[in-house]
Amino acid sequence: MKAKLVVNIITWALLGLGFIVSGISSANAETFIVTNRNDSGPGSLREALSLANNNGETETDYITFNLPGNTVADKTITILSALPQVNTPVIIDASTQPGDLLSANGAKVIIEAAGPFFNIDGTLAYRSDCFFVSDGGSIFELYGVIIRNFKSRETFNKLSSGDAVFADDAAVRMVIGAPGKGNVFYNNGGAIEAQGITNYIIQSNFIGLREDGVQFGDKIQIGIALTPEKNCLIGGDNPDEGNVGFGDFDFGNIYAGINLVIKNNIFNANQKFQRSTPAEALIKDQHFQVSIFANLPTNPPNSSEIELSGNTFGCGLQVSKCTGIKMSISGNYFGTSADQTSKLPVYTAAIDINQTTGAILIGGADVQHGNIFTGGVAAPGIKATIQAAASDKIELSHNSFFCNEKPAFSYTDKGPGQKPLEAQIASVTANSVNGQSKPDARVELFYTDVDCTGCEPKAFLGTVTANNSGAWQYIGNIKPGYGILAGATLDQVSSEFTNIVIYADQISIKNAGCATGGSISGVTIVNADNFEWVNETGAVVGNHPDLSNVPAGRYRLLAKQTFCTTYSPYFKIENIPPLTVVNGSGTVFNEQCGEKNGHIEGIKVADGTEPYTYTWSANANQIPGSSPDLNNISAGTYQLIVSDAGGCSLSPLTYIVQNETTNISPPVTKELVNCNGTVTIEVQHPVSGYVYRLYDSPMGEFPLQQNADGRFALPAGSNGTYYVVQALGTCESLRSAGLITGVTAQKLTIPNTITPNGDGINDTWTISGLENFPNALVQIFNRYGAKVFESIGPAHLFDGTSKGKPLPAGVYYFVISLSKGCDLLSGDITILK
Repeated sequence: MKAKLVVNIITWALLGLGFIVSGISSANAETFIVTNRNDSGPGSLREALSLANNNGETETDYITFNLPGNTVADKTITILSALPQVNTPVIIDASTQPGDLLSANGAKVIIEAAGPFFNIDGTLAYRSDCFFVSDGGSIFELYGVIIRNFKSRETFNKLSSGDAVFADDAAVRMVIGAPGKGNVFYNNGGAIEAQGITNYIIQSNFIGLREDGVQFGDKIQIGIALTPEKNCLIGGDNPDEGNVGFGDFDFGNIYAGINLVIKNNIFNANQKFQRSTPAEALIKDQHFQVSIFANLPTNPPNSSEIELSGNTFGCGLQVSKCTGIKMSISGNYFGTSADQTSKLPVYTAAIDINQTTGAILIGGADVQHGNIFTGGVAAPGIKATIQAAASDKIELSHNSFFCNEKPAFSYTDKGPGQKPLEAQIASVTANSVNGQSKPDARVELFYTDVDCTGCEPKAFLGTVTANNSGAWQYIGNIKPGYGILAGATLDQVSSEFTNIVIYADQISIKNAGCATGGSISGVTIVNADNFEWVNETGAVVGNHPDLSNVPAGRYRLLAKQTFCTTYSPYFKIENIPPLTVVNGSGTVFNEQCGEKNGHIEGIKVADGTEPYTYTWSANANQIPGSSPDLNNISAGTYQLIVSDAGGCSLSPLTYIVQNETTNISPPVTKELVNCNGTVTIEVQHPVSGYVYRLYDSPMGEFPLQQNADGRFALPAGSNGTYYVVQALGTCESLRSAGLITGVTAQKLTIPNTITPNGDGINDTWTISGLENFPNALVQIFNRYGAKVFESIGPAHLFDGTSKGKPLPAGVYYFVISLSKGCDLLSGDITILK
């Protein structure tokens, strides 16, 4: 039986964290020794894990190593399939392996995957982890192991489904690495992913780096992704306790009341504070960060305390959605090694704080607690080295900023005049600095980084306090050749520094046209006393905040104060494409028959500056209106001038409208109507919109008559041939020839008395001319309306009788209908006796 290790109480003080964790007391702990490199079988790692799992959950077992041989191959275990999940308290310590170290941080055994793992049915496993700590693994510690090549799938070149250590709601305590027996994790999907763990200690590991701590792994991997529940220590008080890692390091969904310490680590550089060329390209492309984020309630029951100190950041730190936290960020180096001999460009904001409340102190009570910020690159979207939005109580103190491409500190969600606190410098002399802030504000003064931009607060000068009116004064010798910047703090809220800030959120760019140059306006500049706009050749083209009347090109603003020049990005003014008429557009519709119904339409204009103006003219006379279409026009020559809002005009465009004739059908006339003294010619079915003309010759120039209803009356006796046409404007149909001949009608002579007494004189009512109307109807009525006579044609004459009987003397009334189409003739006739 193997020797039993009795663990009564394990007490571990986490390097100033102030908490103590008790282990599980048992008399049944076992030590399982790995004695060969086999994937399975007696003496294998797989067997040791299985034996530990089967030994119960009330004790903490140990797995140690005693592999024969001393070469790298002798101490490399190749895993062919998923190892048993760890569901019991266990400490895996490869530092027990005899022989030489395999890594610079004390690892002695290599565990590598032969390839992705597969399910029993032959399909690719979703995960390919080395150690999967599950329910029951209340204690998990790992020392002195090199774990590599555990990965299942690759997405966008990022390994995402295989970890060196993966834990899910399992351990009360997880310890990964220690000084002298750190671990090495590279070319895995991730190094450590864990959630639901009460206490973490992660120390002395190489993450994303090879065994020498200098060379980088071949594949991108997740560095650390943890959900701290209570206590979490990443690194420690001593440099050899710090981790060296490359990749993303996420501390997310943190619980209220946690204690998170991140100390003396190197992020996104090797242990020599360097990056290889491929590593530099990766971090520039992937924007690796250290992220601390949560989604805590508005008023969490317990405040979370977070400390970041003594770290080297070759990347940015992001803090988001952390409610009610107390965070200290002090003594760190962003963008450089501690001795400032190695440069590690940061391609994001060095610190980016979003939607976070509580109190964040960046720096400390003296220069030793301040942070160093350098090497910040002006990547798109980055507005400051430290930038904050929707957050409160951010305090900066005793930090040093130099050689960054963006301002030191900015509240990015607030524009000029909206900042929570302002600091101003009114004057600087050889022995004093005066300025203004809020009453009782603490004001820190700095010399600027004249060796770089001259615009950042690099070297701490001193601290003063504003009086009751907010005025402050520093008395002391001021070094010549340096600019001075100030930053104020009141109630744990710091202002931005008094460096120049250029706000371009409201910028307005107008492109250059044919008649006017372009312009740039809407840029707001604070803390600058003179300005220069320069083009790409460096030539000065303006000296005011707004730039006007310049040709197309790229321009940027140089805002200046003492020893400081701040550059805006380049803004581009383009040439407005010249005003043109779209090829093939514009159609001329000719006038028809002189009716003033011609029009020009469909002219399309492109480019230039809208709105467009259209000016039409004919014979040098301007036509009212400003439309691209011209309607209801006569034949003629028209000119159009198109101009735009930028004052550009096209050369006159000429359009010719002609008068066109239209084929019109000749009219059809009705039967000739011969009435009392007139002959009527009438067109069948006259058409609205046309007129009808009567001519007396086939080539006559002037019509005898013209009307719209097609009825023409000629006087009786008008003999001849007449022609009728249908006309529209100046267009006429063919003339209908020979329609009317021999117009011989004469006016009737109607006597008004007869004397039917048999004397042969005036005995009958004789109507002269009635013989020309053979179908004329003659009717006579007495005064009572009774018809007493009726005759068709002139054959029968009224003789004063009705039905053979003489009519009494008196007045009678006649009605004569000559023919269809003629008006009725009426009157009276008197019979005399």
